[in-house]
Amino acid sequence: MKKYKITKYDKFHLTTKDKDVYTFHKGDNNCQDIKERDVIEMGGRKYLIKELVEFEKSFGMKGDNISVVVEEYTCDCQLGLAVLAHSLNCPWMKNLLGDE
Repeated sequence: MKKYKITKYDKFHLTTKDKDVYTFHKGDNNCQDIKERDVIEMGGRKYLIKELVEFEKSFGMKGDNISVVVEEYTCDCQLGLAVLAHSLNCPWMKNLLGDE
């Protein structure tokens, strides 16, 4: 998992899925190796990438623009990287388990 700060992006809302999609150029944001489950920061908030789609140029070549579907990122528990002691006190994990 890597973390990236995205400064140049566009936001679209998919009404058919009721989800926001962010589109940006990998080169402009210095994130050429970005992938699903990476964390991005945009507008002072952190998001976990749930889905990533790369645009294509003509003749099937990969483009430099991508679109991502995200969910708000609260802590590493979402990635399964936290230790048990942290997990027991994590608001995200408590909410997931129904303890709050």
